[in-house]
Amino acid sequence: MGRSLATQLKVVGPAFGIGAILSALASLSGASKMSWGFGDTAEVWAAVLAGPFAGLWFSRDWGPADAVGWAAVCLLAISAHPLRAGGLTGGVSVAGVGLWVLLGFALTYSGV
Repeated sequence: MGRSLATQLKVVGPAFGIGAILSALASLSGASKMSWGFGDTAEVWAAVLAGPFAGLWFSRDWGPADAVGWAAVCLLAISAHPLRAGGLTGGVSVAGVGLWVLLGFALTYSGV
């Protein structure tokens, strides 16, 4: 129990950082192709990072129950490594972050 917060988040933090960078690159790419303004680009970037909640903005077929259900699954996986550090739990946490970001991409860009 004496582990620091930095030690507990050494897998999840960089994984979300990579997701944020990929989201920024994708939204900037869309901005150049679709002549979006800064506000639209920022909204798309934030929506991708919102993961399963992006469907509430951009998808007609995605409701609050869908968002909360998928968020619970992702957050359970993401919390594995911070709760019990190890190789397997690190992989599970990275998979959870990957699923979170992929849901954000899929739900955001299905509505654009």
